[in-house]
Amino acid sequence: MKRASVLSALVAVVGSSFALVGAAHAEDPLMIVSFSTGARRVITVSPVNGNVLQDPFLNLQTLIPGVASPMQVLPVGNQLWIPDQVADNVTRLTRGGEIIDQLGTDPATGLATGRFNNVRGLGIINGEVWLCNADAATTGTEATATADTIYRLDPFTGATLGSFPADGMPWAIFVYNGRVLITNSTTDVATEYAPDGTRLGVFAQSTAPAMSLPQMMSKRNNGNLWIADFSVAASGLYEFDPLGGPLTRIFLGTGPRAAVDLENGNYIYTDATAVRLRDTANQQTSVLASGNFRYITPLTSPKVSPADIGNTDAEPFSDGAVDNGDFTVFFNAFFAPEASPTQLQADIANTDGVLSPTWPGGGTGGGPDGVVDNGDFTAFFQYFFSPAVLP
Repeated sequence: MKRASVLSALVAVVGSSFALVGAAHAEDPLMIVSFSTGARRVITVSPVNGNVLQDPFLNLQTLIPGVASPMQVLPVGNQLWIPDQVADNVTRLTRGGEIIDQLGTDPATGLATGRFNNVRGLGIINGEVWLCNADAATTGTEATATADTIYRLDPFTGATLGSFPADGMPWAIFVYNGRVLITNSTTDVATEYAPDGTRLGVFAQSTAPAMSLPQMMSKRNNGNLWIADFSVAASGLYEFDPLGGPLTRIFLGTGPRAAVDLENGNYIYTDATAVRLRDTANQQTSVLASGNFRYITPLTSPKVSPADIGNTDAEPFSDGAVDNGDFTVFFNAFFAPEASPTQLQADIANTDGVLSPTWPGGGTGGGPDGVVDNGDFTAFFQYFFSPAVLP
């Protein structure tokens, strides 16, 4: 058995403690998107206290041709992906702000191809980029978009890898304690999905009042789940326990699209007129930036090593550092035979320990092979103690 055969090696190599490899995990600025007419932009704020760091961080008016209604900025390796709800595309930028391409737009005409229609949030699941698509396409050179669909995209080429149906009109994708959650505004819940897109069931649902337009999700400092509801009658921040049980609703007087706890105990949220800071000590709210703001996403560092398979909370997505969180993700995956986001994220090499050609030292036929085994063990600990940097 692979687990028995390497357990002694694991103990011998790691011992009772181990040193961290790579730079300390930096505080990732929070990126927030505005689609205000004439001021479509991305700002960054501090995750510690909410102070505005750059406004604009990205001037979308000048960077993206035809920008109309940007939803979110998602770091994907060395790129930034920006879905546009009205332009029906996803713009891919370098981290320096240069356009790579626009998925769903004909480069010759600048018109939507119908590959997507009414796109919303993005998420990274097991090395794929998942995209929320709400409507079917009726025009365009492709006109292949289907309603209430999650598209699975290749992070390198942007090609469509597959798709699966959402419960209704999807809004946001979030990994919460290893669970893949997607909100929708048809059944007004957060539904859990397996890494292959299989629907596992409703995870979070509220009553009295019931959510009516749930959008972005986040993990609170206390470990609970937050869902921002942008509706009129049921707007607010809905809190759920780690098993999806409803707890409280915070009514803010405006419809929030997204909210994130800050490290100092306060929180920020977005609505149709501003990014706002809420002081939890006195319940006072102040405006950080004016505009029609949407989703909040950390500006994470690019993946620096094959061993960068988790964040500092040991959740299965990269954070630009190799540390205890990566070790925990790999350890849990190696000793857990069931398919899960954690296990699939740890499948980094073939049975001979060869990485994909993307990495230094990788080779043809290397990379994920559908199982976490001795080959992954060899590759992970090689780079855990001697991390490589992307070429």
